[in-house]
Amino acid sequence: MAQRRCLLVLSVLSGEKPVTTAISELGISRPLYYQLETKALLAMLTALAPGANALTSPDQATTTQRMADLESKVQKLEQDKRRLERLLFLTRKVVPLGPMTIPGRGRRPKALSSTTAGPEPSPTSTRSNPTMASSPSTPTMDGATTR
Repeated sequence: MAQRRCLLVLSVLSGEKPVTTAISELGISRPLYYQLETKALLAMLTALAPGANALTSPDQATTTQRMADLESKVQKLEQDKRRLERLLFLTRKVVPLGPMTIPGRGRRPKALSSTTAGPEPSPTSTRSNPTMASSPSTPTMDGATTR
């Protein structure tokens, strides 16, 4: 199949046959012929370039390079994973298991009360001392207040 397609493209490029005749002989579509022609020309240019290795195509070279890059990345990630697992192991060995809070520190729990009236007012509040609430204060020139 590959040899027949190669001969088909070469015969059209040399002018021996028109494209219409060539595609009717092989029973392929016109767009497929032009795809084959483009691939064939790129392959010839790659193979005939100075210093080109006939065994490896550009696609194979980039694929091989990409595989090598990914393998080195996997190796580095595995090394990082082993290092982090070791660090976690040592941390668990050093830090004791138990509650996350320090005993005796923090807020005291609220005591349950039987009344729901709310907190008692403080002795210095104005609500508990009606004489203070009724007499307004006036500031003096030196900043003090009088009643």
